[in-house]
Amino acid sequence: MTENEMQQLQQKIEEIVSGALNELMEVKMIRENDPTEFSMYQHKLQQLDAELDMLLETAKPGEVRDALIEAHERVNQVRETLVRGI
Repeated sequence: MTENEMQQLQQKIEEIVSGALNELMEVKMIRENDPTEFSMYQHKLQQLDAELDMLLETAKPGEVRDALIEAHERVNQVRETLVRGI
């Protein structure tokens, strides 16, 4: 995985995580559950989790692997937050 690919992956993760957390806040504030948006983010987080699992299987020790592990942990924390948040 190149540095550019890692940056793109981190940007993708940040966009999905941010969107998911914003959706959770909106659902809590207005007390209206929009299953379409909320489910979409849960699905995107699940896809990211699977993608990170695959990348971790082939990643060599070093900075990239450490960044993948950190990203994987963040995605899982947000997934848990969404489950507990509703």
